[in-house]
Amino acid sequence: MSQKQNSNTYVVCSPKGGVGKTILSEILTTLIYTENKAITVYRPDDFNVIDDEPHNFKLVHIGTKSIQLQNFGKRINTDCIDFLFRKSKNINIIDLSKDGFELLQELGMGVNYYIPLTDNAIEVDLAIKTIEIIKEFSAFDPKIYLVLNKCNSLDKNEIEKQFIGLFGDKKIGIKSRIDEITVDNIFYIPTSKIFSEFSLTKTNLLDYLNSNNQKNEAFNQEVEHFVQKIQDLKKSF
Repeated sequence: MSQKQNSNTYVVCSPKGGVGKTILSEILTTLIYTENKAITVYRPDDFNVIDDEPHNFKLVHIGTKSIQLQNFGKRINTDCIDFLFRKSKNINIIDLSKDGFELLQELGMGVNYYIPLTDNAIEVDLAIKTIEIIKEFSAFDPKIYLVLNKCNSLDKNEIEKQFIGLFGDKKIGIKSRIDEITVDNIFYIPTSKIFSEFSLTKTNLLDYLNSNNQKNEAFNQEVEHFVQKIQDLKKSF
């Protein structure tokens, strides 16, 4: 377990696919963006190797900024982590699946962890287990955030109805699990069709916002409204 400080790294993790890890990585990239920093997005595959194919994220240069998928070419080990993350002045975002969880003990202190969760009730148990794993492998007290993804509404009452597996419902005898979730904060991401379009066009949210070739005005407004709704996530930085 590393005792070194690594405050420039943000980890999006879940043992389950389809919860929105990749979209959340795009959102974090967009919100963390600053002119004088480069962001590198890492997506270890099932063998804990950095993929050299830029799925969804293409290499872009915006001023002094570049966003890229790191081509690593070998298994990640302690020396690699030390070189890539702790000695880098850049910002690192790691899109981590269950097979990469062994990296957690190498990342050190100061890392921000984000656990995306949809309204699938089975994911509550997985989120609780993920929190336990993070705390087991992380030095001292890690910063952990639960992100409720694909919210149909950002109204509190509507969120509690949609995520009934987490918040429960006394009227129909479903127990609340919220007290079992020990995190620093809970954030909410609205559902949006914009990411389906980005997937088709092989782009991402930040690239699109900085592009001169944006789509029609209606789509631009949809993107703008979405960005406004995710600003609360900045409280975790």
